[in-house]
Amino acid sequence: MIDMQADLSNFERVLTRVADTTGATSYAPGNDGRKFMRYQAQQLVKTLMNLTPPRKKAGLEKRLRKKVSKSFVADPNTATLGKENIWLFSTSNFLYGVPRDYDQRGASVKEASRLLFADLAKPTLTVNFLGSKARKQRVKIFRKWLVGRRTFKDLTTYLVKHVGRLKAGWLPSWHHLGIPGQPPAWVERHKQGAKGLFIDGFFSLDNPNCTLVNFAAGAGNKQTQNAIRAALRVRSKAMVTDMKLIIAGKKQRGWA
Repeated sequence: MIDMQADLSNFERVLTRVADTTGATSYAPGNDGRKFMRYQAQQLVKTLMNLTPPRKKAGLEKRLRKKVSKSFVADPNTATLGKENIWLFSTSNFLYGVPRDYDQRGASVKEASRLLFADLAKPTLTVNFLGSKARKQRVKIFRKWLVGRRTFKDLTTYLVKHVGRLKAGWLPSWHHLGIPGQPPAWVERHKQGAKGLFIDGFFSLDNPNCTLVNFAAGAGNKQTQNAIRAALRVRSKAMVTDMKLIIAGKKQRGWA
């Protein structure tokens, strides 16, 4: 959730003085502040839409297949249950398994997609046998989700079909604010059922504000949160710059 508000009292007072000295007749206290905040909200949503993953669709299927392989392992149907691990298969050098906590063989494709966005998979753990004599075979523990073979096979297709849903969480804000232009078609196709919310507080003369919420799957993961923080940094700096340019008369008022 992003709460966007700012104390514009000094900004308003400066604009009032500018209006007085230039003889401007279009300025009304509070009005410019609300227009300014709405414009800044539009720019923030556009930046969020751009930075929220995925940045581009080209080559996405290949990247998703790689991500699925990094986070999941398919049940070989020969697994045996151990005390702490599920043993999958072995070679002359390694015995492969997954921790029992990672057993999701009953998960549907949709449930598996949620696990993918949870970012809980970890690097493979290699363990040497302990003993008085060196042994050739070692243990590799996949700290990945163990899922059924059909789920593993269908997961990438499912993800490609739903690409854009995370970005679509910003669509309610985009359309409420009337941002010129259209989002990418692969995002706009998820407009119906987009998991987002926009709360408009621009009616307030003293404290124009708004709240943007994206609660799509993956909105809380590390990559998305980093993108949101980056968007806020970019727009915070731009907002201060816009204020200075407007006060200096180098940028027009009457935004959006």
